[in-house]
Amino acid sequence: MALAITPAVMAAQINVIQTPGAHFSAGGELTAKTTPPAILGPQTQGPGTFQTFCLEPLVDLQTELNYAYTIGQTDHTGKTLKLGTAWLFDMFDTGSLMGYAHNTTQAGLLQGAIWFFQGYPPVPSTDAAGYNVSASNPYVVQAVGALGSKAGNDANGAFGAVVLQLIHTSDGSFGQDVLGLIPVPDGGSTIALLGLALVGFEGIRRRLA
Repeated sequence: MALAITPAVMAAQINVIQTPGAHFSAGGELTAKTTPPAILGPQTQGPGTFQTFCLEPLVDLQTELNYAYTIGQTDHTGKTLKLGTAWLFDMFDTGSLMGYAHNTTQAGLLQGAIWFFQGYPPVPSTDAAGYNVSASNPYVVQAVGALGSKAGNDANGAFGAVVLQLIHTSDGSFGQDVLGLIPVPDGGSTIALLGLALVGFEGIRRRLA
């Protein structure tokens, strides 16, 4: 009986709230908490808790509600996560995004940059100036400067960025989609460098022998 109950109790869920002082209109920073704890961003507020942003401006996000979630590279509409979005979210999560401060103005601009790369309009449209969903958005400029013409390509898991598709547990209907970041290894570069070092050492040993 205990074994039958355990999976339901441990079902992965996520709760998302607006981040005080860093939320602009219908967008901006969100604080997400997963149960059981999952590493989907820097654990700055305890296990399983991280900062995130919405992907889809046209879907309502109900805060203080537990959602189920899946991890992938597309949102509910089928749009793929873009490289520019992945780069921005990685830089945001590591605190390396130039000029970013956790306030309403900067959160609005970063949200606008995410919507720009994902091909979405600002919502509500009356706040379009604050989001600046355009190529002149300073965070769009940074991403294009770093990635060039590839900024609009599919991310394909780059930087460990993922889409968290939120699902209402009551009826299985779609909720908002938010960003997550899964830590990735260095791709084997450390092992490769160690191998080269060993090869070099062996060559020196033979010459000295």
